[in-house]
Amino acid sequence: MRRSIAHGMYLASRALADVGPAKGETFTWDVTFEAPVFLPARVALAITALDITVQTPGEGWQRAEFVAWNPRSGRRHFSGSVAPL
Repeated sequence: MRRSIAHGMYLASRALADVGPAKGETFTWDVTFEAPVFLPARVALAITALDITVQTPGEGWQRAEFVAWNPRSGRRHFSGSVAPL
């Protein structure tokens, strides 16, 4: 690499932590890395929680999807999802 980068798994684990306790004790976690994060940098993160209680009462949280990108250029760094087992 031309310069220092942030480790992708560190960034992805931060996104996983931001999903919060809704994920429960056992879950699946999928991440797709698309571009390195050159340091210093800012990374924007959007998390979308999909809740099926509206469709099926009592079912609760279904999954969360996340995407991280460079807010200046719009370049996507990684995306993924978290779902309970």
